[in-house]
Amino acid sequence: MKKGSIVNETKLHLPENKILDCAEKVMQLHLDTPTDYTIVFVTPEKSKILNNKYYGKNTATDVLTFNEGDDYLGEIVICPSYIKESHPNTDEFYWELCHMAVHGMFHLVGLHHEEIEGGHEELHKKEIEIINEIF
Repeated sequence: MKKGSIVNETKLHLPENKILDCAEKVMQLHLDTPTDYTIVFVTPEKSKILNNKYYGKNTATDVLTFNEGDDYLGEIVICPSYIKESHPNTDEFYWELCHMAVHGMFHLVGLHHEEIEGGHEELHKKEIEIINEIF
């Protein structure tokens, strides 16, 4: 049973089920009890506003995460237009959307590349394994 939901504030058609499947896989591997969460797709303008307000960076970005707590894990905010600029091919674009969902979910479940031995490379390897299993 999926615990995640999607809010798409953009006009883009996105592979929502695959994106949720990827995020769910991370949750299954790292949490004893599935918890509700939301993946929100936003415009570059909204990404920039959120990134500035919460992280002090006055630019749009690919993914932001906002942890909430035990009953509601939090939100993964993804900016598809930002991602599409560097991944114009549809398959690559969809894969990268899944990558951002997995990366965001790792943050929501408490895994951060700064805190893992091997850091960014180790976490990235795990992300790719999960995405390729689903994709």
